[in-house]
Amino acid sequence: MHSFTKHTALTVLSFLISLTVFAQQEGDTTPVYLGNHSDDVECVAASPDNTYYASGSWDKKISIFLNDSTFTLIQQLEGHRAAVSSLAFSRDGKKLLSGGRDYKVILWTMNETTGLFEKTLEVSNVHTAGINKVLYGPGMRTIYSAGDDGRIMIYDLVKKTSKIIENKIPVRGIALSTNKRFIFCADESTVVKQYDGLGNKIKDLEGHTDYVNAIAYSNDNKYLVTGSNDKTAIVWDVLTGKVKHVLKGHDWKIVSVDISADSKYAVTGSIDGKVIIWNLETGELIKKCDANGDKVRGVAFSADEKCIIGGIQFNADNSPKYGPVVWTSGVKRVVPGYPGRPGGAPAPVKGATGSNNTRVAAQQSPPNKSAQQKPQQKATSDTNKKVIEKTDEVEVYIEDDKEH
Repeated sequence: MHSFTKHTALTVLSFLISLTVFAQQEGDTTPVYLGNHSDDVECVAASPDNTYYASGSWDKKISIFLNDSTFTLIQQLEGHRAAVSSLAFSRDGKKLLSGGRDYKVILWTMNETTGLFEKTLEVSNVHTAGINKVLYGPGMRTIYSAGDDGRIMIYDLVKKTSKIIENKIPVRGIALSTNKRFIFCADESTVVKQYDGLGNKIKDLEGHTDYVNAIAYSNDNKYLVTGSNDKTAIVWDVLTGKVKHVLKGHDWKIVSVDISADSKYAVTGSIDGKVIIWNLETGELIKKCDANGDKVRGVAFSADEKCIIGGIQFNADNSPKYGPVVWTSGVKRVVPGYPGRPGGAPAPVKGATGSNNTRVAAQQSPPNKSAQQKPQQKATSDTNKKVIEKTDEVEVYIEDDKEH
């Protein structure tokens, strides 16, 4: 009897442990709501140095969160006069680009003394309609924007000059090849347009059956991913321009896509309230996350691929805590420390109080500082081989030459 009782107890204990592990795995799909907005979130971004998340809202504000264990809010930025519709970090995580429904593009730069982002540039005389996408160029010298006026703006931060590509019809998204040779455009048509860096149209990529809403380009220059009103996402082979995979799993239009830093995974966000993670090489559905029926407006991978940050438009019958949400991705990083996007979230940082009484990260020892400096040191050591000019773009050209 004693032996039977002991065996039964061990069996029960083993069962309880297995239940706990199962619950933890299932819990990975539960979103963590960050709050801190007073209206729906339209866009999100994650910094390539794995330090920050950012969200832009219809309350006209941008929230900056530290990528720590509690997602500490460090600052809210105010400068737009309408909804913030797109966000993009620079490669070093110290600059943030925002575009709004007020036709403005604003560049925010971190003050190294205070640790706060400050407005350092505003471009308000180019677009004549709401902006749907902003991008930071890989060399950190050029910024890009596109909007409902059908214009794609290329702005040189050094010369303070802009070039306009007239796409004619509203542009919903743009993506940039890592060498800046090509611009891919998603607009209110069924094709994806490919332009060269001078704005000359090269070709159309055909595959969707309805408007294309979102687009992303992989760091390894192999894949382009687009999301459409036709409820599908397409993985394109960049070299051939052909469809590699048609990703089916959403029940409504896909409005946001992103690709992981290691170029192994894609994430799609849809009005159906679902976020789906896909294997880029095989087209396999890896994981499906639920936003509890609320519409997903934006998605982004954290730099280490551990998390997905999403922008949510709440249903009227919910009692929302407005703000972005975070899911664990469940994917394993294939290439730790991918150049420019070091793996591993930083440890929680003790903060000081800023002028707006929000917690800010101490800047005496910036997170991942050594990791951020490595690419620059590597580029400097190679400048004797190929120096075009002494700008931020030297590093990009050297790296691109090695890749191609």
